[in-house]
Amino acid sequence: IDPVTVDIPGTAQHNEAPLRALWSIPGDRAMPRGKKFVDYQNDTTEADIRLAARVKDEELGTPRQVVDDFAARFFSVSLDEMTRQALANYLAQALGTRDVLSALSYAEEPLRKLLHQMLSLPEYQLG
Repeated sequence: IDPVTVDIPGTAQHNEAPLRALWSIPGDRAMPRGKKFVDYQNDTTEADIRLAARVKDEELGTPRQVVDDFAARFFSVSLDEMTRQALANYLAQALGTRDVLSALSYAEEPLRKLLHQMLSLPEYQLG
């Protein structure tokens, strides 16, 4: 088989904007000021979702402090000690460290996964 040379047409260069979270729409005309809710029950705001920023603002330095803060913020039924420790261990493993503040540059996804784990618990469903 003889190789065939094919001219491939060029494509225009596109300047793509960086990816942004779909739940955060700047300049929302319907709600220009105040809280931006991200759920149908209007009980979770955009600020609640920016977990790494919250951890930094609250100076939550250990996985256990993060778990305790999330539990206080999102749960009306308390978590038992064993569950809290298991969740803290999960976060430490996901971050690769127990120093949460040193991992903030890559912590958003592990924090979201932690919160997902927590909100999947029966204690959250009971609240």
